[in-house]
Amino acid sequence: MRRRSGDAHQWAGSITFQLDGSRSEHDVLDAVATGFTSQEGFRSTVDDDGERERILVSGPEGLAFVARVSDADELYVASASRCFLLRDDESVHDTY
Repeated sequence: MRRRSGDAHQWAGSITFQLDGSRSEHDVLDAVATGFTSQEGFRSTVDDDGERERILVSGPEGLAFVARVSDADELYVASASRCFLLRDDESVHDTY
């Protein structure tokens, strides 16, 4: 959990997968998008800067994910929650 301005916080994380090169970058990202959007409340868009595609996913409660494939055939997925306040009986040091 990261502390944001004031008393607001945000959950963030990431994971990297090594790909075997058997599928195109587009096919991998399409599978990731489909995996998310097959669940209720999720939607995805493709962001293409002309060199590399990435998938932007938004979900319930302000969840956000970004997925891209690197030159090294790695799939990188980053995630974050919207900013939120902890209740008085919660601590950033607790395990959730």
